[in-house]
Amino acid sequence: WLDPQARFLTFVLLATFAVVVGYVLNSYPGLAQSIPLPYPALGGLVRVADKSELIDIPRSAGVFLALNLILAVVLHPWERMVSIVLLLAGIALQVTLLVASIVALT
Repeated sequence: WLDPQARFLTFVLLATFAVVVGYVLNSYPGLAQSIPLPYPALGGLVRVADKSELIDIPRSAGVFLALNLILAVVLHPWERMVSIVLLLAGIALQVTLLVASIVALT
C-alpha cells in the first residue's frame, strides 16, 4: 500500500474501531446485570436486556472492520476510488456504532 490516503484512512478506521471497543469495554464492568434500552423513535418503548447484549456492538464493529479492510485491500489494485469509499464507509459505520453504544449506555 503505497497510497498515503488509503493508509491514513485505514489508520482512522482502526482508531475508530479501537474507540468503539474501548468505550464499551470501559463502561461494561460498572453496569447492572439488566439494563434498559430505550427506543425513543418507537414512542418511548423501553426494552430491558442483559448487559451481555452490549458486546454485540463491538462484535459487529469488528466484523464490519474486517469486511471493509479485506474488500479495500483486494479492490485497491483495480480501482483506487472503490477502496477509498469502502474505507470511508467503514469509518462512518464505526462512528454510527459508537453513537449507538453511547446512546445505549446513557
